[in-house]
Amino acid sequence: RLTVAERQLVEIAKALARDARILVMDEPSAALTQREVERLFELVDDLKSRGIGIIYVSHRLEEIERVADRAVVLRDGERVGELARDELDRARIIELMVGRKLENEFPETVRTPGEVRLRAVGLSREPKVREVSLEVRAGEIVALTGLVGSGRTETARLLFGADVAETGAVELDGRKLTLREPRDAIEAGICLLTEDRKDQGLVLCRSVRENFGLPNLGRFSRSGWINQTSERTSFGNYVEKISIRISGQGQRAENLSGG
Repeated sequence: RLTVAERQLVEIAKALARDARILVMDEPSAALTQREVERLFELVDDLKSRGIGIIYVSHRLEEIERVADRAVVLRDGERVGELARDELDRARIIELMVGRKLENEFPETVRTPGEVRLRAVGLSREPKVREVSLEVRAGEIVALTGLVGSGRTETARLLFGADVAETGAVELDGRKLTLREPRDAIEAGICLLTEDRKDQGLVLCRSVRENFGLPNLGRFSRSGWINQTSERTSFGNYVEKISIRISGQGQRAENLSGG
């Protein structure tokens, strides 16, 4: 199987084989590692030097500042501004994107984490994960980082039951969990947002409402029948709560933007 980065190279090769003069790249770095992003930038620079015009679609401001010669900013489907290379200021881009000045992009907050909620002890699954232990407290964000191939994704999959640990234990609120499959983790209250949403996180040919309902069938079904009214109401609440931009609950997942 090709990695996401390798698949992108195949797509670019297809376009170049057709003698493309304009290349549209839609969120090309969404599922790439930092090293792969740097390789992508090198490729973009090379394509530009060959005289190929590139439309680089991204919401990552540091990427825009790195690759763009000019930026067109959209908001709610309308063009709201255009900035030349020497005008690519982060604050100005954000102002155009949100429609107002952002006084404090990263406000300082003081949090006091609560009790330990999740505890993993000695998790192992050869050859990627060896004796990993960590704790997550209530109200705390724990970053899991490392170089490519360091076992980050594999560790997350063990915590979610997508892979089964060979040794080690996982506890939630002091209760030892048996994670044989993702359903065990979901029922315990652990959910995973996958690295590759298209291949692992969504059923692209089904509606957004159905994708919402799949991991929650226990709530919306009885005797093998799905209560679509309950499913629709619950999904509608989340659409409003976290501002999901969809044309309707029947919209197919494959037609969503990357965000």
